[in-house]
Amino acid sequence: MRRNSFFRFLVRPKLRYDALDHAVLGLCNPGRRHAATRHNIGAMALAALARREGIDFLPGRGDFQGSRLSGPDLQALLVLPTTFMNRSGVAGRQVAELTGLGADRILVILDDLDLPLGRLRFRRGGSSGGHRGLESLIVEWGSSDFPRLRLGIGRPEGASVSDYVLEPFPDEDQPKVDRVVEVAAEAIRFYLESGLEEAAGRYNALQVD
Repeated sequence: MRRNSFFRFLVRPKLRYDALDHAVLGLCNPGRRHAATRHNIGAMALAALARREGIDFLPGRGDFQGSRLSGPDLQALLVLPTTFMNRSGVAGRQVAELTGLGADRILVILDDLDLPLGRLRFRRGGSSGGHRGLESLIVEWGSSDFPRLRLGIGRPEGASVSDYVLEPFPDEDQPKVDRVVEVAAEAIRFYLESGLEEAAGRYNALQVD
């Protein structure tokens, strides 16, 4: 009996994909090199939510890591793609196939150049706005009708956008980034409990200082 218990301890837990109400995708580039860059602020917010809930990310059955958030009235899969940003749709398609969820039940968290740092915006549908991660998801899902939470990173003045999003936030912005990430984690949880309209009403006008 004790031997069986020992071997059960060695077996890593596996993600379950059944009976889910929602999935949440935090768009990012994988690896330590990209972890603190502007492009990864969506993944930072999702990781912050997982920390708040005391849950870990595990290897998924595809190109992603996942963590299952469970409550009395809520079952959600938190997902960090392990593809690069412009192939986010690969992970999105795999998650949709594994869970049986339509794109309209998958919230996408991403960075937004057209919002200043400190602003959040929930929205359903719309174009990609040139965001490569969104473009990839729209292609793979065959639909742009899915909810998003955009986190402002501001637009550079006279600098290359592609370089800008792949740079870390400057040291002077880091305290504000930390606050934005925590508010975004709270906003994701609120969305999962209360829905898009309630979340938009509560957070879209908020300015995190």
